[in-house]
Amino acid sequence: MKSQKKLPPKLSFPTIGKITKIDVEKVVIPAVIPYLSKSGQLLLPKGLLPILVKEPEDIKMVEKALMKGRYLGIIQPLKELKDKKCLYQVGCVGRITTFSENEDGSLYLILKGIRRFVAKASKAGLLHVDYSPYDDERVAFDGDKPSDRGRLMGLLKGYLNSINMEINWNDITAASDESLATSLAMMCPFEANEKQAILESSTIKERIEMITAFIEMSTIKKSPFDWMPH
Repeated sequence: MKSQKKLPPKLSFPTIGKITKIDVEKVVIPAVIPYLSKSGQLLLPKGLLPILVKEPEDIKMVEKALMKGRYLGIIQPLKELKDKKCLYQVGCVGRITTFSENEDGSLYLILKGIRRFVAKASKAGLLHVDYSPYDDERVAFDGDKPSDRGRLMGLLKGYLNSINMEINWNDITAASDESLATSLAMMCPFEANEKQAILESSTIKERIEMITAFIEMSTIKKSPFDWMPH
């Protein structure tokens, strides 16, 4: 049988429109949700996260989500103990928009980020969360001043090529600050603690600055002379 050529990951940019406080208040999200916890897996509000679910416990979580309004939390493990995971305090809830089952029993889904939360407790395999610290986050983000992303743009093409990520430069230059920050944070192979810092940042401008710094550090580790702009 002829093997299929593995395609490089493609950086995509979700369409992000202005969201008002009224829109946020119309979304009623349960305070007790099923969740997935994988190091390096990040979901941000309004981002689209494709997930391949293989582990039996994770499949059960997705099945619970499908029965409970399709809401699923994504939160990174802080560390793993013998019988359970210690989680970071902040995660993001999303809604399953696409779902399919593969022949091997694994599940493929796409999750659209809705709102960040603070995790309060994990009971009976479900996460008890508080959304109130982030009630106004998207209102605040809409009022952000445009970021100075010139430094990021100078680094980006070389960095994305170095990690073999397929890019359309026209899409990148046309993307809003929020769309660019969301896509890069979720798709790029940053360290787990770096992704968590991006998730917990207060503004889009702060996210852009963090992503720029993380890319700079990554490129210096690989080679300080290859393609850093001068």
